[in-house]
Amino acid sequence: MSFSELVQPTRSTETDKWKKARREENTQGIDEIYIDFKKQVFRHNTNELALVIIEVMLDLGCCARCVFRYLNVQNYDVYSEPKEILFNLINRIRQEASRSIDSSLTSYLEHSLTVPPSHETLEKPICVTCLDLLYQVDTHECVWPIHQSTLMHNFDVKDFNLSISLPSGILVNNHSMMVWIRKNCRDRQIEHCLEMIVDLKEIFKFLLGSSVEEKTGMKYSYQSSFNIAVEFYHDGTQRNHMILTQIPSAEFKLKKTWVKVKRLNFGNFKPQSHEIWSLVHTIYQESYFTLQGKTVFVGDSRSNITNTLLKVSDDDFLKCQYCPPPVVEERWKSKTPILEHGPVHVGGRYNKLSRNISQTPWVINGVKLAPTSVSECIGEILREKFRCDDYTFVPAGREDVNVRMLGTGRPFFLEMINPRKPHPSQEELNAAQDEINEKYQDLVQCNELTMIDENDLLIIKEGEETKTKTYSALVWSSKKVTPDVIEKINVYKDGLTIEQQTPIRVLQRRSPMVRPKKIHHIFAESMKDNQQVFILKLKTEAGTYIKEFIHGDLGRTKPSLGDIIECTTDILALDVLEDALKQYKKDLVLEVPGANIASLPPPPPPPTASYTSSDFHQTASQSATTSQYSAEFVSVDTSHSTEESVIGEWRPVTPPPIPASTPKQDPFIKDELKDEIKNDDSLLPPQDDDDEFEDPDDLSNFRVVEKALPVDEIAAREEIEGGTIDISFKKRKFGSGSNKARNIRRRTE
Repeated sequence: MSFSELVQPTRSTETDKWKKARREENTQGIDEIYIDFKKQVFRHNTNELALVIIEVMLDLGCCARCVFRYLNVQNYDVYSEPKEILFNLINRIRQEASRSIDSSLTSYLEHSLTVPPSHETLEKPICVTCLDLLYQVDTHECVWPIHQSTLMHNFDVKDFNLSISLPSGILVNNHSMMVWIRKNCRDRQIEHCLEMIVDLKEIFKFLLGSSVEEKTGMKYSYQSSFNIAVEFYHDGTQRNHMILTQIPSAEFKLKKTWVKVKRLNFGNFKPQSHEIWSLVHTIYQESYFTLQGKTVFVGDSRSNITNTLLKVSDDDFLKCQYCPPPVVEERWKSKTPILEHGPVHVGGRYNKLSRNISQTPWVINGVKLAPTSVSECIGEILREKFRCDDYTFVPAGREDVNVRMLGTGRPFFLEMINPRKPHPSQEELNAAQDEINEKYQDLVQCNELTMIDENDLLIIKEGEETKTKTYSALVWSSKKVTPDVIEKINVYKDGLTIEQQTPIRVLQRRSPMVRPKKIHHIFAESMKDNQQVFILKLKTEAGTYIKEFIHGDLGRTKPSLGDIIECTTDILALDVLEDALKQYKKDLVLEVPGANIASLPPPPPPPTASYTSSDFHQTASQSATTSQYSAEFVSVDTSHSTEESVIGEWRPVTPPPIPASTPKQDPFIKDELKDEIKNDDSLLPPQDDDDEFEDPDDLSNFRVVEKALPVDEIAAREEIEGGTIDISFKKRKFGSGSNKARNIRRRTE
């Protein structure tokens, strides 16, 4: 359809073509329509009252649909009839009511009617009760802006709902008309019970919805998630409610208040010339004086106006000189329609394969501390598929930046905000999933994407308290790991209960309390080539602080792993193997007990160059093929941590050969090097808001700097041979992080 075909005349009082076609059909059946209409009119009104309502309203220039409202016609389908039929029905009611009442009253009404009915005039006056909104509801001027907006935004929907805001002046005008009709009834000694009329807004929404339905082909439904919001206003009547301040019995009080207005924010604007900068500076200075605030009236809400009108008596309202409603000189106006679809949700599970990306964007003071995040990898591609304004990423728990999420993956869902394509097919979701997995194959893997409803969202919240998690940790011990040490741990393979005080690292944002947590299963196995490092696998209750269980958190976790084996322990690396949360749907994700990473894509080939100290942040897939322990050896950086820490699996593989120019030696040599706490900020990792309230002199909140430990054996050997790294744990401090204790200087004795 061309633009010239879509554009209609700027002002038209004629109905659309579809209305004209209906008019020919309905004219033949007007007798049947009148029978139903007559029953509704005289069910609520006497002959005298109906005649007074019709004559008074037509005398003031009201439209036929407003006359129907005051006659309390409840059948909305009658309002959609063409205007000629509506006036035909009104004339029939007038004639029948006139024949049934006293001739003296009829002659009085005919004598008092000085203005002919509005439908017979050449220039129809504007309806004082609806401001011609009902009269023009099916015309181009009312329907075209909505039709144009739907074409522009291109929402892929089949139904719609309407949110309508009408001019506030209509409230006062409708009440004024009701008071005027009651006064005429009292003057003519006619009994009446005119208290309630058909709501203008409901009739208008019904008629406008039918018109938009015909124009756009979408179905009008009150339950639709796609909402079209239209605000109508009228400059001439927007202050009508101020007359209530002149009525003492109304007790309608308005007060002025000062509302702050946000100053202009130019952000990182960089002007290209001095003239532009001068102009911007002038605007900014003016905004300081003119946009700091404004005066507004409080108390003129629609509900307050309606309640006040109900309290005012007819006699008091007649004294305010606003009865009957004055003539209206201009018609209504409308603002640009706002089209918005309710949020939809897509769920699935993800695997985080890298120790360099965060779960959500990690930005502090405007600086992005991680190159990307899980939410960005998944959400940005789905944003394009749903054509939405924004999205919210909601995972079932969190993990640190340097922690991988393996196994069955972590459940999550995305809330897509205002999607233009809210209901993609499963084939389209599968294609989006393949695109994510191919584009970010070394970082994030997503599986079993599917559309979910609001009931499925509760699974995420329920899982925070009921689910279990399986972890694998690489643990350092201050004493030699012997079979006896391993046996002391494996005694608790059937589980144990620990009591954890709120960790120091989260004490500033968590209530101090003791939390009993259940460790369902624990198993340790030693490393063949190193007698101070061992692998620990755990299956725990949701909310268990894994790192604190291993290093003890300065005695705040009882018993800790160090208490069990009677030495000092700390965690070197951590992955999660399984998040046993109930699946969204039966065909979504099968929960596999224990660790299972067979479904993950194969890692890329290892880099040919040897690792150096700048290679500490390698992806998990790269380090897994080059490390003797199948996973990179890194310290746990809790600067982006949350309540939970999640772990991984280390499998011994054959290490690459050592270059001939370097002698072969054990990377973990005790008492050859030692750590020393120094104030060296260059060694500090990026910090998040967890450290905002920490005491810089509190050594209890210590955490190991990531640079202080090697990623894998190759890097460790190079650093040791260069004499730049100290890996002896002779004087090592343990805890969960503080500003002073993290200052570690690595040097050779």
